[in-house]
Amino acid sequence: MGLQRHNRLLMTLYCQQETCKQYGYMSIMSKEGWLFSSASPATVYHTGVVIMGQITLIEYDGTATVLDIEAGKSLMQLAIDHGVSGIDGDCGGECACGTCHVIVDGAWLAATGQPNDEEARMLEMVPEGTASSRLACQIQLSDAMDGMVVHLPEFQM
Repeated sequence: MGLQRHNRLLMTLYCQQETCKQYGYMSIMSKEGWLFSSASPATVYHTGVVIMGQITLIEYDGTATVLDIEAGKSLMQLAIDHGVSGIDGDCGGECACGTCHVIVDGAWLAATGQPNDEEARMLEMVPEGTASSRLACQIQLSDAMDGMVVHLPEFQM
């Protein structure tokens, strides 16, 4: 590692999580407990969570919540973990209840992929369904979703 890069890493010891999120740093906890950070599009906190960007969830009343995209999670799990109201996920993400219905902003629909047959059947039953409706439990988060906007309907099933 070059001296400049090494010094930059040392200058960001003990980077706080909020600071890392704000500036998009990559943070790595060393064996000694030091938290190193450097400029990077992803962030690894001392919890080992990889952040791949951000998603904005807009509730029916217009309240916007910006969440960090966490690798390996579904949109439903991310929303529940952060206490977003309007996504219930009663079936625990098994695509069996429709209580995690979301409406993906049109420009981002391709990033979520196509609903499978099971999800398509559930979407036929959700109130306020649209052509860009998806079940949040079936949307696996990826870095391709950085900047995505998702709307929550007024009612879930």
